[in-house]
This record gives sequence, C-alpha cells and structure tokens, in this order.
Amino acid sequence: SPGPDKQPEQHAELMAFVDAQVASMRAAGVRVSIDTRWNVRPGPKFFEYERKGVPLRNEAGPRDMAAGKLVVARRTGGDKFDLPAGEGVGGAIAAELDAMQGALLAAAEARLSDGTRETDSYAEMADALAAAEGAG
Repeated sequence: SPGPDKQPEQHAELMAFVDAQVASMRAAGVRVSIDTRWNVRPGPKFFEYERKGVPLRNEAGPRDMAAGKLVVARRTGGDKFDLPAGEGVGGAIAAELDAMQGALLAAAEARLSDGTRETDSYAEMADALAAAEGAG
C-alpha cells in the first residue's frame, strides 16, 4: 500500500528516513523487513514479530525521525533503547545482535554444564540417574 491517507508529505519524509536506516543495516549484513501494513495497529504487529522470533524490533515515527533516532526493542526482554540514526546504525544493530547471541549461547552453555554430571563407572551413573529421578 502507498501509505496512510493522513499527512502524505510527512509519511514520504519518514519513509525516506526509514529507507536510509534500512540501507545502513543491510550494508552491515543485517536482514531487515519493513512492515508497511498501515491498517494494522502496532500492538498486533509487535506480537506477530515476537512470535516469529525476530530478535530486534526497530521503531521509527515522526518524533523519532525529528530526534534522529530509532527505538529498539529486544525480543529477549528488557527496556527499549534509542540508537542514533545514520550510517552507524547498521553496525550498532549488528553489534547488538552479536551481543544477544553471545548472551543466549552463554546461558545455554551454563544450563548444559549445570545439567551434566560426569561419572567414572556404570554404577555411579546408575546411582546419579536414580537420584535425579527421585528429585524430579
């Protein structure tokens, strides 16, 4: 769809701003999708992309454009944060994705380590399994 019916000039300016940010992200190797369904409210859009597993959601409206920033929300939780718009936004998003992946990997490795027991004999393993079943 071409865009909302209200304020078409402002919409064109906003989309030029968004396109510049998207170009920076794509140049940094980040896969980006723009949701241009103007008839869908933000809440359902946010839920849809969270359900799909999109790790970062970038938001940009007229106020954000005027402030020269993007609002970013992590799927892993926490507060939204602002990123300055411009050529560096792609690198900043790529770094944030790398940091998120590193934190998720560290948490998974910790869970694996916490749930792994080493034994020296079959009897020791059988005892460990029996104790784990009794605790569970």
